[in-house]
This record gives sequence, structure tokens and C-alpha cells, in this order.
Amino acid sequence: MTGQQIRWEAERVLALAPDAASRKAGEGLAAADRWSDTGWRGDTLWG
Repeated sequence: MTGQQIRWEAERVLALAPDAASRKAGEGLAAADRWSDTGWRGDTLWG
């Protein structure tokens, strides 16, 4: 990571979920092997 990039801890990301079902769904997507590529530009993050 360079410049202004900051790696968020899982707890910080999960705290943004609106409800328990959303948190559970997000946890299922959190594994690195679920993504073929990731990136970011400005305020946009994709995976």
C-alpha cells in the first residue's frame, strides 16, 4: 500500500452494515479467494 491507502480491519467494515443479515452476507464475501481482482480509484472500490 502506498500514499493515503489504509487497510480497514474487519470490525470497522462490519460496523457499517445496516443489520445482522448484511453483516453475515458480507462475511461470506470477505475471503480473498472469492475475488479474481480488486482495485480502487478515488472513492470507488471494486472487487
